[in-house]
Amino acid sequence: MFQSPSRKRFKTLCREQGLQSRQVLDQLVDLYVASQGAVLHGPGHSIPPSPVPLPEETTSELIERIERLECDDREFVHAFEVLIHRVEALESRIGPPSDEPKHKPKP
Repeated sequence: MFQSPSRKRFKTLCREQGLQSRQVLDQLVDLYVASQGAVLHGPGHSIPPSPVPLPEETTSELIERIERLECDDREFVHAFEVLIHRVEALESRIGPPSDEPKHKPKP
């Protein structure tokens, strides 16, 4: 089954880790079957991990945080528009700076 040096290293490693070699072999067989042999082809060819189900509270927390961010973004845009309007009002009263053109909002 194994070449002698590999078998010795395998048994030594199992012993060092406090495992029985038969148990390790059984787990390797299970892994090989579950991956349909892809485990031998390295990480680039392995089966994708199963998605981890999130608890309901975590999902609702994430949704709440996203909604807050969207709301904050809308508030930021509104505040920025107010500032632009105020700058335009000031420029119309005192005139634009001599070295810069007047601000023109996008349509």
